[in-house]
Amino acid sequence: MMTHFKLFSPVISKKIRKSIVLIFMICIGNFCYAQVSVIDSVHQNALETKAKNAAIAAKQTIVHFVMENEDDTYGYAIFIDGNMAYRQPTIPAISGNKGFETVKQAENMAKYVIQKLKNGDNPPSVSPKEVENILSNQH
Repeated sequence: MMTHFKLFSPVISKKIRKSIVLIFMICIGNFCYAQVSVIDSVHQNALETKAKNAAIAAKQTIVHFVMENEDDTYGYAIFIDGNMAYRQPTIPAISGNKGFETVKQAENMAKYVIQKLKNGDNPPSVSPKEVENILSNQH
């Protein structure tokens, strides 16, 4: 006759149960440490990539041009070393296909995106909050 033991059965000694729980906790701790190590490694790679992108951008000629859209709104284009890299006829990061209301808004956004490129952010994404800040800071 075969007897089955449950993990917390009174037949298993208290010392064995404590050992099993301790081993389990060590395994969980090692798993969490491994996850943190992976996250740190990914973060370090991202920082290195950003630094490389910034070094490349420092050697490039980056300019922008404001363009007028057919609906009397504005957009911009960014050229890197004479080649168009980004064409943005609408306000980025917001829903819809609305262009900038003024040349100044389009120009300020283009300058902001160029600064992101120079800082190593490639592709240079902008959040809705960043767009809101750019559009509200018109001097």
